Amino acid sequence: MSSTPVKEQSPRVWSAALTSLELGGLTVTFLPDGVHHVEAPTHYPDAPEGVWDRHPEVIDDDGLLVMSVGAFLIRTREHNVLVDLGFGPNKVDVTALTNGQFRGDLIGGALLESLSTVGLEPADVHGIVFSHLHLDHVGWVIDPERPDEPTFPNARYFMATAELDYWSTETDPAERVKGATDEQIAMMRRSVELVDSQTEIFPGVVVVPTPGHTWGHVSVLANGTDGKALVIGDAFHCPVELQHDGMSFVFDQDSAKAHESRAKINEILQEENVYFAGGHFPDRVFGKLTAGDDSHVHGLEYLEH
Repeated sequence: MSSTPVKEQSPRVWSAALTSLELGGLTVTFLPDGVHHVEAPTHYPDAPEGVWDRHPEVIDDDGLLVMSVGAFLIRTREHNVLVDLGFGPNKVDVTALTNGQFRGDLIGGALLESLSTVGLEPADVHGIVFSHLHLDHVGWVIDPERPDEPTFPNARYFMATAELDYWSTETDPAERVKGATDEQIAMMRRSVELVDSQTEIFPGVVVVPTPGHTWGHVSVLANGTDGKALVIGDAFHCPVELQHDGMSFVFDQDSAKAHESRAKINEILQEENVYFAGGHFPDRVFGKLTAGDDSHVHGLEYLEH
């Protein structure tokens, strides 16, 4: 592998930059699309007391939790696979959207530029895995300049049946605003393949069911000859969750299943030479779990930029 992890806390920044992890015959790259800011206490109501004061590296100068927004490109010798599609060319004032219930924002728009930076165009993408269908993961499904066409014309879509079914039938306005639009779902149905068990969809690219955050949430394991990386989706939104067991996220649809999936992910990440790839993590999205201490169930060893 070309990069070496360093044990160091992340500096306080707005979001993660484009970063690649070489795994031997396979590369995983974080492609930034934008950034999301939220209030940590309202999103983690059962977080340990004082935890955010102990982790200023994830909090910005306005007191908001920083969440990167983007996609992961898994690039093998023969295939280019994206995991999620960011928020797209959109901007939302979360404070206004929720009538003041939550403070923050959600901004997208950089994904295609990020993809171009690594020498690829949308037509070069062979597959797209949706960890789930929340709005900040499906933003580039439809070409913004050609609303009747997909942004990625040659890609096969992969997701869980439960995920597609839920967002296809949900009618609660408060819930619907969080997920894919009817137009996005209709576009996905043109080329969707449903994956409901652990499945290798391309050589070295394995879909791993991790339900709980949403009914059909999945993670993706990239298997190289020199190591592995688990793209965890929204099973974990923040690296602090990896260091403190039992933290619930306010928008998890099934809290019990979410905890089960986090335990499953922790087991995978404790295997030899397995990296985490956290798409919402600030500053650094790649790293490994290390031994914990009196205050943390796990330590974190981030990958150097």
